[in-house]
Amino acid sequence: MDAIPALLPSSDEMRAFDNATISGGVPSLTLMERAGESVFSVIVSEFGELLQRDSSITVLCGSGNNGGDGLVVARHLLQNGFSVKVAIVDAKRYSGDFVEQYKRLLALMEECEERPEETVFVCSDNGSSPLLKEAKVISWEQFSDIVRASDIVVDALLGTGITSAPRGPMANMITALLSAQQGGSKLKVCSVDVPSGINVDTGEAYNPSVRADLTVTIQLAKRGLFQSPAFERVGVLRCVDIGIKTDGRCEFSLLDSRILSLIRERRRDLHKGASGRVLVVGGSIHFPGASALAGYSALRAGSGLVRVCLPKLLTSQLYSPELIPVWLEGVDDGSYGDADIKALSPHIRDCDCLVVGPGLGQGEGVASFVD
Repeated sequence: MDAIPALLPSSDEMRAFDNATISGGVPSLTLMERAGESVFSVIVSEFGELLQRDSSITVLCGSGNNGGDGLVVARHLLQNGFSVKVAIVDAKRYSGDFVEQYKRLLALMEECEERPEETVFVCSDNGSSPLLKEAKVISWEQFSDIVRASDIVVDALLGTGITSAPRGPMANMITALLSAQQGGSKLKVCSVDVPSGINVDTGEAYNPSVRADLTVTIQLAKRGLFQSPAFERVGVLRCVDIGIKTDGRCEFSLLDSRILSLIRERRRDLHKGASGRVLVVGGSIHFPGASALAGYSALRAGSGLVRVCLPKLLTSQLYSPELIPVWLEGVDDGSYGDADIKALSPHIRDCDCLVVGPGLGQGEGVASFVD
């Protein structure tokens, strides 16, 4: 398990990384095996106290590769002696890698003398599932009962590719899970890669969408996981490296390494004046808080000495003892005038960074003051 990487790919960027890795000689099934095993390891690490041999664990699988990851998770849980149920969405087709993982799961169950009809279920309105003949078809009421009786649910229904709200059986499964989480339930939910129903490009949380306690994202954290309202549905975020190759570039990132390289290590005895001097020119009588907020931002960014302009009429308002006020006379409309330039001149010459604008207002003299 790794720290969250800086790159924040879109769904298209992540797909390109996947395809490049597969084209480079790593089979897609190998990546799926690595993903499922890694998710299993994180579940054991994060839910250790809940994860007992008699714990009831249900893995929800969609019809695509995210569902295939879920089947690998289920297989590792079974191999390690846990009680597992696998609920698969009824679909007209399943991805090739999903089908292969389904066969591997059945092979393990045969080896362990597990009966598929007691472990693998298909949620269907049709009463049958031609593509998953070994699985037991159950009603939505039966599915809801299974989820409510679970201690842990693994959400492997939908991945990064969705651009609209889940519908049909997929929506029914998510709705049943959300219902089981209500009313003080102790049920824990782990989502594979992303909570199902999340748009990873925009951060939109479709209705319905899974609310996870833990999200194990694969290789890179997708950008939508850091945007609201999706962010509130992610829970604890963990990232696992499965060997997908990236070119080190995405449109968005948390912090570019080039920016980090500019941050110098400070001596402990460094004077605040040697850590960056900022002057914020703003904060008219109508909007004094704007310049103060800009000053706070400068302090949080690491500036050692921050001066903030404020009208003299506001001398009773102290925003922070760390901000150094520069009191200006101002003009009748509450903004600043030409006379204030003289008072500012020595501070402008003394600063390393000049911030102009926050809270200046739109008075008649503002344009000439800025010029």
